[in-house]
Amino acid sequence: MKKIKLLSIILVILVIACKQQPKPQPVDIEGTKAELKAFLDRFEAATNTDTLASFMTEDAMVTGTAPAELWNKQQMVDMWKQYYSSVVPEHKYLTESTMKIAADGNSATVIEEYIMPVMSPVIPARNALHMVKINGKWMIDFINICFIPKNEDLPKFDELLSK
Repeated sequence: MKKIKLLSIILVILVIACKQQPKPQPVDIEGTKAELKAFLDRFEAATNTDTLASFMTEDAMVTGTAPAELWNKQQMVDMWKQYYSSVVPEHKYLTESTMKIAADGNSATVIEEYIMPVMSPVIPARNALHMVKINGKWMIDFINICFIPKNEDLPKFDELLSK
């Protein structure tokens, strides 16, 4: 009886192990980029509304331009609501968004570069967003906001900051 049970278990394991995995479906990169662009347009339009939180995963993380700026979803939403209640920010995008789509089409990284005069009229900023597709819906999982001065300007910053 023990031999039959052992043989049955081995047979079940072999059947499961030999089962062919479905081939991954090719991802429509251009279609996915269009989806992401539309999502980001809706996200930007929602930055001063109560729907802002619906664009981010529950465990989203945001890093800002200063060392102390590390926020969770709720902290970021609260900060944006306060900020956008008193300011109508202007963005001057420097380039088209750069997008890298994962092979399975379920995650992406998006880079945006812009000048936002209220932050700095001279130093460009960059947002790097990591996005995931959950139940067919894109969500922001991580945002990094940083300034991106030109490398040739760094000695000027060093000189000013060392005084």
